[in-house]
Amino acid sequence: MKKLILSFLVLGVTSIAVLTSTSAFFSDTVTSTGNTFAAGTLDLQVDGGEVLIPFSVTNMQPGDTLGSPTYALTNVGTLPGVLSMEVHNVITNENGVIHPEELAGDAVGVRLDPDGFSIVASGFGELLDQTYIRFWVDDTPGQRPANFDWQDTKFWAGYPDESSYYSLPVDTDLMAGDNITLQPGETLYFGVVTRFIDDTSSSYGWILDGVANNAAMGDDFTFDIEMSLTQI
Repeated sequence: MKKLILSFLVLGVTSIAVLTSTSAFFSDTVTSTGNTFAAGTLDLQVDGGEVLIPFSVTNMQPGDTLGSPTYALTNVGTLPGVLSMEVHNVITNENGVIHPEELAGDAVGVRLDPDGFSIVASGFGELLDQTYIRFWVDDTPGQRPANFDWQDTKFWAGYPDESSYYSLPVDTDLMAGDNITLQPGETLYFGVVTRFIDDTSSSYGWILDGVANNAAMGDDFTFDIEMSLTQI
């Protein structure tokens, strides 16, 4: 009886060992290699380049409404961005005082400004005080380039040096709050328009505060424009 029992025990242990060594499970393996995190890009181009080429409007006369070229603003990056624009370094140039200016009350080293208000500007020219300026973005379909029309976004307009209410905000984002967005690959169009207010026939002659157009003869004003694209 002892031998028989021992035989069964040996057989049982052997059977377990065989089952364990020959068992298997189905399996499948998938491998992902070279996983990458990459930064997107914001890249604002103007007319296909990296510089907004300065414009020059010359030989203006009272009553004229003249503007800059229409610039193409394109986001060539991979992320959407919000446009911003600031005006810096406003300078009003007298460029000498000729006889008609003298008769209008102008003089060397004098900037006629009867309302007593001046934006952050330097120089003694009177032309800035006799203008209406509009900065705009052309966001409607149509022929390109195109001049400003009533359908376009007028993100700042006013009499730049008439009063604190109308004054052109210098060193300030003129597009703040307008949320003008450029999607990747999208193009909008930008321009500046200026009206030289007529002191004889314009219904807006009150802006001149009694200063004749002759006081602005030969004058000019200059400013810098800085445009940026910021991620949303």
